[in-house]
Amino acid sequence: TDALNTLARYAAYPSDSTWYVAAGQWPNNSVSEDSDEIVRPRKSAFQLPNGRFPRKFQPSGNTDPDGYYAQIAKTTDGGNTWTSLFSSNGTFYFNEIDCNPTNPNHCCVAGESPDGPNPGGRIYCTFDGQTFQQTFFQPATSTAGYSIMGLRFANETFAWAAGSKMNAVAPSAWFLYTNDGGKTWDSTSHQIFGYATLGLDVVSDKVAYAAVDDLITQTSGVAKYIAL
Repeated sequence: TDALNTLARYAAYPSDSTWYVAAGQWPNNSVSEDSDEIVRPRKSAFQLPNGRFPRKFQPSGNTDPDGYYAQIAKTTDGGNTWTSLFSSNGTFYFNEIDCNPTNPNHCCVAGESPDGPNPGGRIYCTFDGQTFQQTFFQPATSTAGYSIMGLRFANETFAWAAGSKMNAVAPSAWFLYTNDGGKTWDSTSHQIFGYATLGLDVVSDKVAYAAVDDLITQTSGVAKYIAL
């Protein structure tokens, strides 16, 4: 679509005719074609060129904004025409977007950047299907970066977001949740030390699964959440 000026990354389909695309890119997000190394696709700027998360992460301190793009586009006629609802250059890029299962005008999207002028993990939400506003931001520090890659609604008010707290000591998979449809987020209650999160799937407000990487053994697995 001509409405996008960067790369489409994730999409949400809350109705037959209303769809959203979360787009974006980061600096140097391609692997050299001359490399013989076995790699997996990079889904995050926090990953190394081989697609693995680093065992130890140290923020670069680079404040150069060049190369970051974030955009959201929407169609209400099943893809025939598209409108850009949000566009930002030089700060971050978007990851997964999802919508309230009963309201196609209520959606939230995850975003992140490991460096640049405003590094950190963030969430933007719309409650009218037109205006996306930031409802959560965890800024990076001098020793840690914050990733948010996955976001899924369970019902009208409850949603999970998942990412990683990346640092040199005790990195952890990082899970956030909202009980008010994305207006506020709890980011302190759920972590799994030694792992990074690639994405998640939400069955209900009681059950969820996340794809995770063990940063010590560099193997992948699945984490399951069950509310007691």
